[in-house]
Amino acid sequence: MLALAFMLAGCVSETNTPISFGEKPQNNVFLTVEVRGEVLNPGLYMVKPGTMLYELVEICGGFTTRADIQNLTLVSEITQNQTIIIPCRTADQPRPSGKINLNVATVDELMQLPGIGKAKAEAIVSYRTKTGGFRQIDEIMQVQGIGQALFNTIKTLITIQ
Repeated sequence: MLALAFMLAGCVSETNTPISFGEKPQNNVFLTVEVRGEVLNPGLYMVKPGTMLYELVEICGGFTTRADIQNLTLVSEITQNQTIIIPCRTADQPRPSGKINLNVATVDELMQLPGIGKAKAEAIVSYRTKTGGFRQIDEIMQVQGIGQALFNTIKTLITIQ
C-alpha cells in the first residue's frame, strides 16, 4: 500500500479544497485518506470517490524534491481509510534525466519511470523481445498493465530512438 503524511493538515470539500474538521461533507460521499511522507502538505484529507493518487498529491501541494515516485502508480484510485506514504529517494537513486529508450532500457532503467515497478518493467522487456522492439511509443500500451492513463503519465519520459 502507498503511504504519505506526518501531521494532520485538514479536510477537503466537494471541490477537494481544505475545510475545517468541524464541517461534515454533504451526503457522506467523501473518502478519508491519510497522506504521509514526501509531499509538501502531509495530513488527513477527505476526497471525492474516484480521486486518483496524482490528484491527491496535487491537493497536498505536490511532491517534495526528495520524493521517490518511481514505484508509485499515480493513476491508482484512492480508497476509504487509505494511508499513503510517499517514500524518500536515497542518495544512490538519482532523479531520472533524459528520456528512457524502450528498445534498449534495462529493467532497472524502466523502473525509474513513474508507475513502472519491477513486474511491469520485466513485462516491457519481454514484450520488446517477443516483438522485435517498439515501433512507436504508444505501443507500450500493448504491454499488460499499461493503459492510457499510465501512458499519459510517462509518454514525455520515453522514446524509441
